[in-house]
Amino acid sequence: MNDVHHNDNRPFPAAPARLVTREEAAGAAVAVLSGGADAAYLFNYFQHGHPGWPVPEYQRTLRAFSSMDELQKLPRRHAVTYRDVTLPDEVYRAPLPASGMQLSFALPLGPVPAAGWKLETSVEIAAAGSGDALPGVFVNGVAGAFCRSETVKSGGRLVTHEYPVIALSGKGRDVIVFKAGGAVPVKVQRVEVSVRA
Repeated sequence: MNDVHHNDNRPFPAAPARLVTREEAAGAAVAVLSGGADAAYLFNYFQHGHPGWPVPEYQRTLRAFSSMDELQKLPRRHAVTYRDVTLPDEVYRAPLPASGMQLSFALPLGPVPAAGWKLETSVEIAAAGSGDALPGVFVNGVAGAFCRSETVKSGGRLVTHEYPVIALSGKGRDVIVFKAGGAVPVKVQRVEVSVRA
């Protein structure tokens, strides 16, 4: 995630807010530490009232934030988000939503995990124009194997692909490329990558 100081997560400014999961928090910390930071600090990041994130799991996750070795033992999820803090004269365009036939998103996915871990992308496509044709989704040029397609609350489709973990670059910068499955441009509203055992 680009902006990790809130307890909520949204892929673009108009998207509904939802609470950050422990996997998303771990993914953000991996991105920050693998990018050269000495530590990850979460401002106003509290576990009280956070459904689905018990206090022991919250504490375990926060303790892991100071060690890349410990973070790599946790499942993590990386999400394309937007920056809500900009300079006064800065021209900034949020990466999502994005429309087109082929779209590219840069995400720092961190080190390559141990053998036996899974790598999955989840891409949400807006209902209008999504059609039935399955898109292609690539991680650093490696094509994903289609897993599932499901309708989400917004009416769009969430399409999931799986990859070998060696698709990760391990260099702190990875590229996810989305290719529309039909002849009509599509609107992508969410892009996430999960890494788990």
